[in-house]
Amino acid sequence: MFYFGCILLLAGVAVATLSFPLAAVPGYEFAISMAVAVVPVVAVHTIVCRPRQQSITNLSHTLLMNLGLLALPLLISSLNALRVGGCGLLSGLGFYLLLPGVSVVFATAVAIFLHNHTRRRWLAVVLFFLLLLLSVTFTLLRTVYGVPLYAFNAFFGYFPGPIYDPALAIDARLVLYRLFVLGLALWWLLLDWQSIFTWRTRRAAGFWFLTLLLAGLFLSESHLGFYTSRDYLRRSLGSKLAGEGFQLFYDRRLSSQDFNPDEFKSDCQYWFDTIRRELQLEDNKQPITIYVYGDVASKKRLTGAGKTLIGDPINREVHMLPAAFPNTILKHELTHVLAGAFGIARLGLARTPGLMEGLAVALEGWQGKFSTHQWAKAVMERERPPDVKEVMQGLKFYQFPMKQSYSVAGSFVEFLLQRYGLDRFKEVYRTGRFQRVYQLEIHELISQWRSWLDDVVLSAGDREEMQPVLARKAIFQRRCPHETASLRAVGYRATVSGDFERARGCFVKSYALSGGAAADLYGLTYVYQENPSWQGSLESYLLARTLVKRKTHNNVAWRLLGDLFLHHDQSLLALASYQRVPMAKLSRDQRLVIRMLELGMPTQARTFLQKRSTSERLKLVTEWLEDGHGFVEMLWWQSVTQLKVDKGEADKLATVVAQLDNDQRFARLPKALHAKRQRLLGEYFYRQGDVERAAIYFAAAGEEPAAKIWRQRVVAEITGL
Repeated sequence: MFYFGCILLLAGVAVATLSFPLAAVPGYEFAISMAVAVVPVVAVHTIVCRPRQQSITNLSHTLLMNLGLLALPLLISSLNALRVGGCGLLSGLGFYLLLPGVSVVFATAVAIFLHNHTRRRWLAVVLFFLLLLLSVTFTLLRTVYGVPLYAFNAFFGYFPGPIYDPALAIDARLVLYRLFVLGLALWWLLLDWQSIFTWRTRRAAGFWFLTLLLAGLFLSESHLGFYTSRDYLRRSLGSKLAGEGFQLFYDRRLSSQDFNPDEFKSDCQYWFDTIRRELQLEDNKQPITIYVYGDVASKKRLTGAGKTLIGDPINREVHMLPAAFPNTILKHELTHVLAGAFGIARLGLARTPGLMEGLAVALEGWQGKFSTHQWAKAVMERERPPDVKEVMQGLKFYQFPMKQSYSVAGSFVEFLLQRYGLDRFKEVYRTGRFQRVYQLEIHELISQWRSWLDDVVLSAGDREEMQPVLARKAIFQRRCPHETASLRAVGYRATVSGDFERARGCFVKSYALSGGAAADLYGLTYVYQENPSWQGSLESYLLARTLVKRKTHNNVAWRLLGDLFLHHDQSLLALASYQRVPMAKLSRDQRLVIRMLELGMPTQARTFLQKRSTSERLKLVTEWLEDGHGFVEMLWWQSVTQLKVDKGEADKLATVVAQLDNDQRFARLPKALHAKRQRLLGEYFYRQGDVERAAIYFAAAGEEPAAKIWRQRVVAEITGL
């Protein structure tokens, strides 16, 4: 009866998971839920029901009985997958085998040892739960105070990292770790069996060999990917620079790429000093450590967070990918760390995620083309906006789509800072007690903020441009998010490497799993645009028309249609399609193609598009300019492209800058490009150390968004503020 009670208990847990979309079908979330539930059940069942008899037969019977507890939950989840549609049955079964399956074996081995070496069953149960508590505490402490955001645990399995990195698949590291756990289970059993054949017999050699092997694997955990120590991380990155108040570790491979460590250190110093000034912070003797990774893959391997950038106030660390100034994402992550000075004691965290992320977004000020308040107004005008109180006061912050929750939190915090000042906000950041700090209930503050948003200007065109971004769903609302994210990642890598058939297959499969997500159609358009032999195909046309009808990724669709018509020598239709896309959403190459078509140069436009690499296009444009067939926008394209190509060669760079500065033909550039030209010249002279001359160019760039940030930087440097 006790065994059947255990079966019903676990079946109840499986039924409960059906209420949560991510855990409702076989997959990682279902597997980890069952691992957490089954371990204590297995321990109690083994200790209470198993006789104290050391034999292979008894061990086999106990293991089979315990593994049998997993059968009914798997059946329930699988039947639900048939009802609602599964995501990846093989992957789900793999996670189920590696997480709760291995956990049952390990928990059984530990429970058998404790059962055989204690006189009272209740004492064995207590000792098991104490050991379980120690294991979980050890894992949590290493996760909180260590580098990696992923975590391996012998009892429960594996936590992969932040929810904003949805790609998740079974990899060699997980398989190896669970094999290691099976080795630990065997170690507990051998330790139990030593009483049978005594410690001095030859059979004990196997126990000692296994002990040394497991100890060696544990000591090599950083090399095996089970854990990343700080020492291992710093040795893996390999290069170091020191700034005032921070130290910078960066991937040595970046030195051979388009990355200047001294410039990046200067950028870090500027943001560091700016945030301290804006938050009115005193000097902190403990420096911040900034890690810059060479690529997404290495960052994912070392920290568990691939594209997600991390500001860790507990350990005063920032984990970044290369980001050129004035990219404000570095300011965002540094804000998390520096705001720890007035966060919760010894942790540095805000009381809620909404307060923590809201402050960082508020200090950024602008999110691309639009201000934080414009994004927030667009969010609150949606048919079903997020509940602002839930965004600001609890963990439901993560339930809402990322762009919506971040924009609302950032705008609300900026309102609090402007209306009520920094000192009050610092207190609410630490305590989360809005009523005590502001003498108003939070719903009254939200009402004031919403009235304040009424004065924010947002045009119909702005709303239309924001709509595709705001329409993205949170990970909890997507169908098969882990499988589709993994397929898309493979699809993009295959496209870059030229394996277009594989890339198309990945996006098509992801489209089917996701229930027709626009992101997969977007991926397919990328494949068709990158493959010259597919650009003019009927499939390409149908794909673009599908996107246009769905009113998602319209800009991508019209660009694809433009390429299609140009491929078939329909230059007027191509130009009409390209012109449906806002100029801000076009790349420099695409703007050049449009200008060629406007000037009646369809052959050159088609030839330009057929060249796949930047170097080939640069060579082609240079030849046209030398032959006298160019125009000012073509000269602009060549100069800006040459700036990137020659970034590491001072003499060539100086030649290009001199041309940008002195060639009178650039006076005929459109206003937006003229502003960008002034900003690029300002950046060059700033990097050369001529700050005052750089300030002149930044001032001439007017309201160009990046130039505004640069102006703030040079003014601060000149005035010493």
